[in-house]
Amino acid sequence: MMINPEEKQKYIDYLAQTREGQVLTSDERKKALAYLKFKKVGKGQRLIEQYEEGRYVFFVKEGFFKASVFDKDEETAYVTFYCPDRVFPVKEILSGNYHYGYTVIALTEAVVAYLPITLFVNLAQNNAAFMMAICKRVANVLNDAEVFGQTVNISSAVRRVTKKLEALRCNYAIADEKGSRLPFPLPIKEFAALVGTSRETTGKIIRDLVQEKKLGYEKKHFIFPKAP
Repeated sequence: MMINPEEKQKYIDYLAQTREGQVLTSDERKKALAYLKFKKVGKGQRLIEQYEEGRYVFFVKEGFFKASVFDKDEETAYVTFYCPDRVFPVKEILSGNYHYGYTVIALTEAVVAYLPITLFVNLAQNNAAFMMAICKRVANVLNDAEVFGQTVNISSAVRRVTKKLEALRCNYAIADEKGSRLPFPLPIKEFAALVGTSRETTGKIIRDLVQEKKLGYEKKHFIFPKAP
């Protein structure tokens, strides 16, 4: 679903205040705005598909997405999440790979802005400040991957689960009166795959944490209580 003109102007004003928008010259900004488009993405809708030829760079204005990398057997090899203000794909484009490296699906109702990859690359090649802003984006992506990968070599299932929950809380949780909660649903089966433990083991650990009141889990949303 496309954005109506009034909403589009609101989002244009917002994007102009991002670090990328602020470093563009007047001519570059006019050119980018001429090609900039917005659309709403429904919950569960697929935005891009792994291995598709990349045509656009996306900026998450509202909502949350899951990015999944699949191996040759079509098993999930890697999962991460995109929250507001995230730009993707960036790392692949800067390396010269114009194919999407993952499948991205909306976990909530969402809004994205998008630009043609060719224009994005042109801006990066001709504006050093814009390139620096994008490199900082890449650094954030790599940091997220490092944080999410820290549980791989932990032998204890309990520690793997609790470390992954802490990474989710720090990176994506939104504060509320009870503490904070994950703003998108994450089924136990998918969380178990993310952690690298069986669904049964992960479920038992989650139930234990809930009984100990160290965690909440309602309608597939993780809730992180305030520290006593």
